[in-house]
Amino acid sequence: MGKARLLTGVLVLLVFLAPAFAKKNGQTDGSRVAMKGYVHIQGLADFRTGIYPRYSFILRRIRLKAEYSLPKFGAELEIGGDELKPEIKDAFIYYRVAPELIFLAGRRKIGFSLEELAPASKLLLIERGKMNELFGDYGYLGRDIGVTVEGEFFSYQLPVGYALGIYNGNRGKLARDDNNAKQFAERLTVKPLRGLVLGLNATQRNDSASGRLVNAFGGDFSFKSGQMVVEGEVLAGNSEPGDFMLGGYFLAGYRIGAFEPCLKLEQIEPDLGNSAGSSTELTLGCNWHLHRQFQIKVNVLSGLGETKAPGIKGLIQAQVSF
Repeated sequence: MGKARLLTGVLVLLVFLAPAFAKKNGQTDGSRVAMKGYVHIQGLADFRTGIYPRYSFILRRIRLKAEYSLPKFGAELEIGGDELKPEIKDAFIYYRVAPELIFLAGRRKIGFSLEELAPASKLLLIERGKMNELFGDYGYLGRDIGVTVEGEFFSYQLPVGYALGIYNGNRGKLARDDNNAKQFAERLTVKPLRGLVLGLNATQRNDSASGRLVNAFGGDFSFKSGQMVVEGEVLAGNSEPGDFMLGGYFLAGYRIGAFEPCLKLEQIEPDLGNSAGSSTELTLGCNWHLHRQFQIKVNVLSGLGETKAPGIKGLIQAQVSF
């Protein structure tokens, strides 16, 4: 309770200070200070077998992000209070040599997986899916402390982006690393056509139990044209040395006025050697864009052929960005 009160106080203070920071935009030294954030409130109705409570409300996400930038240097800090649990999400500095070469150091997301890298406030659906949970549980996704080099070439012809990073491998849980095990991540993107982005990525880390190297890799695409959004991703990797898991999804949405119906079909295979653990999930959703900074989202999720917890789950989320 004490941490929650402290976090609430910090968030309120930063909200009141935001206008003062904003006035610094356009300073004569070329520096800029920007602040933004968002709040997500969810309601849940879960009718799957064995789930309790059936109905609940949660303060799903609270985020405040501050950025200080100069022509070459900059820093970002993002504070989160997801489900009233205070946490520093991002805290890193960067040096931009050129658009083709940018150095970053600190805590931020590992450059792996299209769905993971998408900001929560920009997701078409309310939550990321089962594939994200599966690969996140095995330590391939999330935030960690490390160093990244990234950039983009040929921005006016055929934009090609890259990111190479090395991280502590403990998912940012410790301020100081406590072992020699590390995690590496590589991502490459290409934009062959307007609105189309193709991506390839991989990551390698030392297994916490055996110390042996495990890895994951995958490919993805996203296409945006007018009011239509289509994307898909496939990831594969070791659940542990010697085992292999696979996941993939297809997502589409089309905005009609203030409403944006969407659909997602997802399949995961936690162990390719044992098909009993496979799972398929269908999500139907609709986003109501009441304002550029205010949305209401509704999702209905159903596990197709699910045996562990069959049934449907409904989510509704009100989100405000500022």
